[in-house]
Amino acid sequence: MAASVHPYPEPSAPPPYEEEAFDVAFKPNEFDEKQPLHDGDGYDVEAAMQVKPSDVPQYVRNDFLKKVYAIVSVQLAITALVSGVIMFTPEIKEFATTSQPTMWAAFAGSIISVCGLHAVKNSYPANMALLLVFTLFESYIVGIICCMYKTESVIIAAALTTGVTASLSVYALTAKTDFSNWGASLYAGLWCIILGSLLQIFFPYSSMLNGLLSVAGAILFSFFIIYDTDQIANRMSPDDYVVGAIELYLDIINLFIYILRLIGDRE
Repeated sequence: MAASVHPYPEPSAPPPYEEEAFDVAFKPNEFDEKQPLHDGDGYDVEAAMQVKPSDVPQYVRNDFLKKVYAIVSVQLAITALVSGVIMFTPEIKEFATTSQPTMWAAFAGSIISVCGLHAVKNSYPANMALLLVFTLFESYIVGIICCMYKTESVIIAAALTTGVTASLSVYALTAKTDFSNWGASLYAGLWCIILGSLLQIFFPYSSMLNGLLSVAGAILFSFFIIYDTDQIANRMSPDDYVVGAIELYLDIINLFIYILRLIGDRE
């Protein structure tokens, strides 16, 4: 039987203070800092960065997952705070719901910032600063949408979104199913939702079409949560924590919006 090839060069002799030799080139919990485990020991950092995501050690994968969920939690907290300020401050609510240029500027800023994030996703702290900007733009948009509905409806939609997200995340993390082949179908469904939404802009309002899009959107982004959670947990590179956070955050926000559209009572 042929001997297996180790993905990293072995050091000739580990430092005396180390209790055991590791199979990876980075310290636990510090994989994103790209610091060698030993100085001058012959480890090839660039080779380590080219390891397939499926070959990443489990403790690194777990730390990556915790990091993504921590970032998403902060994003959702910011969104809830900004939305609450807009909803419960009469002056801000009046401005946000009547200033069309500001709303479109926030929408354009969200698109530009998310494109920029993919360009600087591995450049800390620029990636985190731009992620904050993106989150603030999204929070402003969500706040405007929430102002269109009664407070009770917003709270119910938020509670349902929390429950659905938690349940689907646990399922995606514990199921033995391979969800990687869902991508094409989900993105095809997303384009159908986008085209249906464009029809609502250019044609007279239809409550039936709005209801169908709301149901379809809620189902679609529920599946996206499963798919993206599986991607983050098993297939993304540990360097892609910003990309993972953006995808999961947008899944949750869109699920909330479609649930709110489906069950919410308008002001």
